[in-house]
Amino acid sequence: MLRLNMAYHQKKKALENEKRNFCELKLGESIYVNGTEAFVILITKTKFVARAKGRSKQAWFDLKTGIGIDYPYYRASFNSCRVLSNSIK
Repeated sequence: MLRLNMAYHQKKKALENEKRNFCELKLGESIYVNGTEAFVILITKTKFVARAKGRSKQAWFDLKTGIGIDYPYYRASFNSCRVLSNSIK
């Protein structure tokens, strides 16, 4: 029952985070890019830059959609896919 309750709260938090808008991002905030944790290092009026934690790799993203500008297969999100899949076990 405890595992089920924890999984429910993680799913609930993930759904609440999905409703967030990238326009609400702040410098230094943690996000996920294709499941890898990153942090926001620059924000302009139309785009933002995220750098992978512990790495020098960074990319530009559209502020409205969270899709990579130079690499459209990069997707920014407010939660990690790995956290969600592990919470159901």
